[in-house]
Amino acid sequence: MTQLANESDQEIETAPEAGEPVTETKQEADSAPESNQAEEAEKAQDQETETEQEKTSADQGPKENSVMKGEDALSLVSPLSDLAFYIATANQKPLKCRSKYVGMHSHNYVLFETPDITQEQFQLYFQKGNPIKACALSQKGEGARIYFKSQLEFIMPLEGSGKSIVFITLPTEADAVFGLRAEARLEILIPGIINPEEDKHACVIRDFSASGCQVVIDLENKSYKLGDSIEIKLDDEEENETVLHGTIKNKKRSNHYWKYGVQFKEESCETSCELLNRLSFDESLSRYQL
Repeated sequence: MTQLANESDQEIETAPEAGEPVTETKQEADSAPESNQAEEAEKAQDQETETEQEKTSADQGPKENSVMKGEDALSLVSPLSDLAFYIATANQKPLKCRSKYVGMHSHNYVLFETPDITQEQFQLYFQKGNPIKACALSQKGEGARIYFKSQLEFIMPLEGSGKSIVFITLPTEADAVFGLRAEARLEILIPGIINPEEDKHACVIRDFSASGCQVVIDLENKSYKLGDSIEIKLDDEEENETVLHGTIKNKKRSNHYWKYGVQFKEESCETSCELLNRLSFDESLSRYQL
């Protein structure tokens, strides 16, 4: 299984963004020309996840490998997390693409969304028994990559949507590589306001560390760009004026929300550390709160 992690580090991490399958070998992909279409560039930016930031953080410290039972490893992965995978079929190059993880089924299946591929590719590759090599991202704590091998079992069409859910075998074991971030994130749920003097968009902070946080706002509100500077005013029960200044480093769009990864500016580091010291764990809610 460790060999799987080593192979996946070099191959699966280079998988394209969601909805962009490729069949080239790595050497061919490296030599392929970049797309000049502005629409594709904008789409890629909107779908950017925290993967690159996590890879940078991982280079700054040691990573811990652990072979786990498949069920235990995949329980670390939240629904709608990124899933990169290869699927193989006879006499064809493996198809490499991205999708979204859905969850586990009680009858020992793993579920994920069908990627955006052509109908021809779907009919060719997505056949019962075809082998799959995958890497799922866990956003919990210090972050982890979960590597595993499986095989396709069946496809469940979602009536009227044109989409399907893929069922694959729950792996017996998986290789978890921990330590993708320099600091562990604490799961919280604290309301706040983005740019209280200007936009005044209501937001919720979903996780928090001394160096950054994730901020979630409703989809109908203003969409911020990567590199934008923002202020976050927290709804503090003690009525303290807690304001954090940061820069948007990544963004993700879901069905209802914009999710932004924010890195705190140096001027807010002392404030974020003070806030961390005030957090306490609520066992009934299984998260930290002020």
